Amino acid sequence: MRPCFRVLQTLAAFALITWAQGQDAFRGKIYVDGKFYASAEFGQSLSTDGKLSGHLNYSVADHSYFRTVSFVSDKTGRLIRESVTVAGKRPVLKTIEFGPSGAKVTTMEFGKNSTYRLPYPKVSSFDAPCRFWFVRDHPKPGTTCHYTVLDTTQMVWQPTASTYVGDEKITYMGQKVSAHKVKSGESISWYDDKGILYKHQGREGLLVRDGVPDTLGSTRSTRMRKLNMRAPDPTVKLDT
Repeated sequence: MRPCFRVLQTLAAFALITWAQGQDAFRGKIYVDGKFYASAEFGQSLSTDGKLSGHLNYSVADHSYFRTVSFVSDKTGRLIRESVTVAGKRPVLKTIEFGPSGAKVTTMEFGKNSTYRLPYPKVSSFDAPCRFWFVRDHPKPGTTCHYTVLDTTQMVWQPTASTYVGDEKITYMGQKVSAHKVKSGESISWYDDKGILYKHQGREGLLVRDGVPDTLGSTRSTRMRKLNMRAPDPTVKLDT
């Protein structure tokens, strides 16, 4: 059940949203065309120096394909480093380090490393304060954040915008709850007062959070240890 390209684009887009505040990792489910497609784990933490770290992992229903995306951003929401790991028949680790003038992309596949640089677009903003909405900051309804992201499925820069629409009642786990609604392009996300994601509706898929945080540890760490791969370390100084 290897995901098709259109689904990959939607799942990659999940990596650009704010998932959960605090140390707990939350589990969820991804649905495509109304059917269960993959299990997910997501979470993020805010460090004492203001950096934000997060991850999203998902495994398709038959466990033939596993993907994890993790990031570290500074206190303005500007990405410092992002990594994408794919496990399956063709394991790949892709690390993107964001420097002053562009991104350095390193790919490890079949034991071989390759590196290239991707210049920033001439007119662009990479500060994304919306990453901190409800986690640290409390925007007013109607607030819009314009920034540029890297589509890691096609490795191209894309301008985007996120708008805090306001609060609305949604049904979550059979109950009506008040949620903060954020629109980003064709996607809509709903968060609780701590910035923890209730659900994210993309063009091709839906991610819904389970009700209980995972305090038993991350499946991402176990799987990545087997692959001898590591997620970004926010304390590492980058030379880009």
